[in-house]
Amino acid sequence: MKSLLHKDIKVDFSTIETNYFEWLDDNELRYQLIENIIRSKKLRKETQKEVSRVLNISLTKIKEIENGKCKDFNAINNYINYILY
Repeated sequence: MKSLLHKDIKVDFSTIETNYFEWLDDNELRYQLIENIIRSKKLRKETQKEVSRVLNISLTKIKEIENGKCKDFNAINNYINYILY
């Protein structure tokens, strides 16, 4: 069975709320974050609670990251790196 790579996951931006990471002014960075978060959510095998424990990030913050509301860039980056790389 071929493993699924994060680059293989397609992201449909037409279904994404426009208020994802609205605090970001840089549209390219915002686009990349949204794309990586959506891919991460699709690849994640652990529960949000397990990811929270492993990364030492609050469960609320994990939920905010996955909903595009988190403003803690370090937490967002740690989440993406943990799941995708």
